[in-house]
Amino acid sequence: MSPIRLHSSISPDLDSTFDLANSGLPSNELLDYYRRKVASLTAESDAFQSRLDRLAKITHRQNNLHEQLQESDVTTHRLRDQLSEVQILVHKERDHVLRLYAEIDRLKLRELDDRRRIQYLLRLSGLASAEAAYFLPDCAHLGEQFNASKAVVSCNRRCMASSCPFRGSSTKGGRGRKPCSQHNSRVSAHADNTIANIDYQSVVWDLKCSETALYALKKQLEEQSKAAQDRIESLLVDRRELIKARQAQTHMLKARIVELQDQYVILD
Repeated sequence: MSPIRLHSSISPDLDSTFDLANSGLPSNELLDYYRRKVASLTAESDAFQSRLDRLAKITHRQNNLHEQLQESDVTTHRLRDQLSEVQILVHKERDHVLRLYAEIDRLKLRELDDRRRIQYLLRLSGLASAEAAYFLPDCAHLGEQFNASKAVVSCNRRCMASSCPFRGSSTKGGRGRKPCSQHNSRVSAHADNTIANIDYQSVVWDLKCSETALYALKKQLEEQSKAAQDRIESLLVDRRELIKARQAQTHMLKARIVELQDQYVILD
């Protein structure tokens, strides 16, 4: 009775095995055939297993590298964000410093204006140096001008305080009053000259204060322009860094796609 053939259309090796069994060969040859067949299948299984192990190692290494790249990207983005925050803090600090400089300049101009007013009031009041306390200018030539004007005021005060030698004389015809009127006219003319000199010095001081204010405003404008230029440059640098990061990310994604395609080809 011949053995029943099963699944002859599925595996040609089974057909050859059944043919060999139907031929009535000795059992030793059949055992040898099965041993060779098992050995070949074992070798193929070992090769396939080694291939799977190699692919598993490659996949594990790629996953580790991918995780390291992700961690590096996260660290890079965090450092870039921190750098941007530091730049923002630097710009804020620079703006604060510029505001402080502007406030200092404003206080200096106010101090100069107060000194000018104090000197002007002292000159008009005619007080002695021991009767009033005031601030002297830092500049030497301004101090000399102030001393000269103080001397003029003191001289004017002495001239006005001095009495006329002919005042109160009872000379017939009133001849003694003529020299006193001339003296008063000289004193009034000298006082007018003193007031004109004080006004001139006040105008000169105003001009100097205006020049100082213009210089301070110019320096503030230069500092603000420099700060704005630095801010623009930092923004451009951030933009270039973002473009580089996008390009690097795109290149990494393309490389990842190529690796996945290669793995797919190897698995096929």
